[in-house]
Amino acid sequence: MESKTTLIVVALVVLVHFIVGIAFLVYRVTTAKKPTKKSEEENADEK
Repeated sequence: MESKTTLIVVALVVLVHFIVGIAFLVYRVTTAKKPTKKSEEENADEK
């Protein structure tokens, strides 16, 4: 019984890790700053 409990705990930790990671990525993408006019000009100069 103990090994089954350990397996469940490990599976839950992995599952929570993926959920938090995906949520963090969604947060970073949705709150990304829009490029300003100045930064767009700087990027154009590098090309």
